[in-house]
Amino acid sequence: MNTNPTLQDRAVEAAARFLEVRGYETLATGWKSPETRGTIDLVARDPESDDLVFVDVSARQHLHELDEPPS
Repeated sequence: MNTNPTLQDRAVEAAARFLEVRGYETLATGWKSPETRGTIDLVARDPESDDLVFVDVSARQHLHELDEPPS
């Protein structure tokens, strides 16, 4: 079994920390719907409104490529 976190795993952890520093409570990561094939990367609760927040995290290996103009 591979125990090394993937880039996506690390990105979800970073997003959770980002929200937690701002007072959000992480309720679930990698939540899978019993009725569909979809997965929600992160479910959190907004501390001010008590709303549920659903987060889809995308990660890129090379962010510097986004700064280069298209050829």
